[in-house]
Amino acid sequence: MIDDGEWITSDWQRPLPLPASIGISLSGGGHRAALLAAGALAAVIDSGLSDRVCWISSASGGSLTSGWVAAHGGLTAIAESRSLVRSLLDICCQRGGTIAAMSINDVLTLKLGKAIERSIDRLWLGGSSRRLEDLPSHCPEHVFLTVDLGSLEPVFLSRSFVYADGLDAEDRLLGRPGKLTLAAAVRASAAFPLMPTVKMNLNSLDLDSWSSHDEDEIVLGDGGLWNNLATAWDGERSRAENRLAHAIPACVCAAVDLHLAIDASAPVERVSARALSVPIGGWARGSWRSAQAMLQSTIDHHRRQLGTQSQWRAGDRVSHVTLQRAPSDICHRSALHSHLGTDEGRWRGASDMASKVRTTLTSVPKADAMSVAALGYGLTAAHLSDGWSVPFARFVDPFVRFE
Repeated sequence: MIDDGEWITSDWQRPLPLPASIGISLSGGGHRAALLAAGALAAVIDSGLSDRVCWISSASGGSLTSGWVAAHGGLTAIAESRSLVRSLLDICCQRGGTIAAMSINDVLTLKLGKAIERSIDRLWLGGSSRRLEDLPSHCPEHVFLTVDLGSLEPVFLSRSFVYADGLDAEDRLLGRPGKLTLAAAVRASAAFPLMPTVKMNLNSLDLDSWSSHDEDEIVLGDGGLWNNLATAWDGERSRAENRLAHAIPACVCAAVDLHLAIDASAPVERVSARALSVPIGGWARGSWRSAQAMLQSTIDHHRRQLGTQSQWRAGDRVSHVTLQRAPSDICHRSALHSHLGTDEGRWRGASDMASKVRTTLTSVPKADAMSVAALGYGLTAAHLSDGWSVPFARFVDPFVRFE
């Protein structure tokens, strides 16, 4: 029930068994999504649940953080959560985004896509240039959601598999990633609308099936065009479990006890019609608005579905951690504030600053970036603690921890 604006549940003091297996979806949203995901994953690390994470699916901006984690050996290899958050803060605040690394020669030779891929590898992945299939086996399965622009169907890229079902009436793409690099998978997932797409050479993959043998490549776009919350993988995994069983580890095929959906998507703001009627500039603005509309169409119905299950209703399998709800809206305020060591005013201020962080890959002011990461940490800590009885004592004030 609701009492004085606080969530009170009869399950608050009732211990629940910790989830034996966890799946995590990281939404799109550019640097805002990357930073919120960093804070959320830091809370998972501090909760001591890293070794229970079976898979991390991601789209667009969330794939930048997922790629960083994969390149550094996975969640269990990150002993100190601060290293994760501080590294992402450094990338987003000090060095700006991937576009800054493009040279004039890249522009003149139309190699913008490869330039972005090199930049992702250098800034986000440590310059490892490693292949997907070479990621450590102890990592969670990092599943990067992309879209085949020919069929507008989802394609999932992972260490163990490349999978798409329904490219047309008969086709199914199922195989191993072969020479596909981690940087290429991240760029394909984060090929933001109006940015260069990614061509995936099918001959470089170890394919079990692909009926359109006259095709030797498919063109991949931003995964957010299919499902910006990155929750598509959980449904596809369940639907195609029998087909995937021989290609994917059993722990990934099995249903997880808890699905954490880390949602940094933001509603599209209204734009004046005058701004869209300016010659040339209006056309460019209109193209961008169309791209935003396509992304938004992949968010609303998924968010409504997830929104029916909130973590304060203890025992629900899906926990929707969204940037648009303050930590104090999720669990008992006094419990959150006393154990995270801060007050409601600071959280509200952080929420206001986080709203300033846009989806573009320009550099982010340090205070705003910190707010997004701290909100990701606090929101996830509240979700884990309320429904799943993770001891609050393991969490600390993120504003202090990440400074």
